[in-house]
Amino acid sequence: MSSIPKPIRTAALEYWQGGGQQLADYRDVDQHHDHLTRQCFLDCSAEGYSTFWVRLPDNPESKAPKHYTYDRQIDGIAFASEGFDKMHSLVEALAVQAGATPQPLERAVHFDPELEHIPGVARSTAILLTDAAGTEGLLLGQDEERHVTIQPLVGLAPADDASAAG
Repeated sequence: MSSIPKPIRTAALEYWQGGGQQLADYRDVDQHHDHLTRQCFLDCSAEGYSTFWVRLPDNPESKAPKHYTYDRQIDGIAFASEGFDKMHSLVEALAVQAGATPQPLERAVHFDPELEHIPGVARSTAILLTDAAGTEGLLLGQDEERHVTIQPLVGLAPADDASAAG
């Protein structure tokens, strides 16, 4: 370990202590012991406002569902988002240490037909669910305030096999 440059060791240790260990514990639970979606809820109101949340166990290191507690109400969506941001920052810091220059990437996912987000309703797309014919669906996303949004989609052009893969 001493052969690894100090800035890299420091960045890795800070990541691990700042949430990487807990993220690894949740990953182990999900892959080997239980479903992290055990405490997953979708709440739809008559006014059309919907809330989706996933609660993570307080003690993933126990690796035993019968010992899990949910008293701390850990928001799984926020935890995953923050965990991704922290991991991205670590990888970028390591790449910079190795001499790389960070560059933005082009959007990797394209929808066919192109989706239009309704202003104030959805800013980003998380999941697009459609019927088997691809003509109706739900667009789950996030608005500017990072609230979950659900937008019904009706009258979509049926997707053929070639465009569905793109």
